[in-house]
Amino acid sequence: MLPKSYLGIVFAIGVLGATAQTVAADTASKGCVLPPLDLSGMHVFNYKAPWNASEWANSGSKIPWRFNHVRQDGEIVTLRLDAQGAPQLQAVQGTKAELDGLWETDVTMPELREGVVVAPLWLYDQSTKDEIDFEFVGRRGLDVSMHAWPGGNHIYKTVRLFAGTDFSNRRLCLGIRSEATSGKVEMLLDGKVVYTWNKSDLGFFVSHQMRPFIEMWAADPSNSGLVGWTGEFTGFKLDESMLMTVHGYRYSSDGKIGSTTP
Repeated sequence: MLPKSYLGIVFAIGVLGATAQTVAADTASKGCVLPPLDLSGMHVFNYKAPWNASEWANSGSKIPWRFNHVRQDGEIVTLRLDAQGAPQLQAVQGTKAELDGLWETDVTMPELREGVVVAPLWLYDQSTKDEIDFEFVGRRGLDVSMHAWPGGNHIYKTVRLFAGTDFSNRRLCLGIRSEATSGKVEMLLDGKVVYTWNKSDLGFFVSHQMRPFIEMWAADPSNSGLVGWTGEFTGFKLDESMLMTVHGYRYSSDGKIGSTTP
């Protein structure tokens, strides 16, 4: 898929209290107990597999998505961003799309930098463009977003959490817990709820089954809208790269709103 456009972005900046700040302080965790990803059936353009790595241009970046920038070695999956390519791992036809449940990833973050978006977990429906995001924007903090298209009109909200916190090289557990019947989605960091989307407050909500994505990309420095969001990307040297490690992933159909992670 192609990345969403962030021209003319407006942020709702989250000001966190003591509990959320404690979560930020605790993010040097040992990870969570999740099964490893299995990419054994993955090859270029094989959309019948559970997962596939993208191999095409990225409209928001001068660096294209490259299949060979996602690699599995035993139980570890590594995503590499460098001057030659960007990694995007997406669940495809072999992974059932869902609206309700709990999606989780266990990742070690790269060394973050201006102009680069690191998204260790986000959900998307290709047809309707319904979307829920975790996105680390440089060292500026963690952005959580929800996007919906009721009647073909794009409505969204983005909230910045842990403003100014540098999550570089930290091992994190991220979770998105959705319960469409109650009109709530919880965003979890290391097992703790850091933000809750409420349909009654938003006036809109996701309503279609989605699949998970994991990716990193560098914003096009000539796109002023993106630069205003991410900062300016100054490029990679030939021997430079950013690496994100995925230790595990899990989807649970019984992850109820307000419950602890299973």
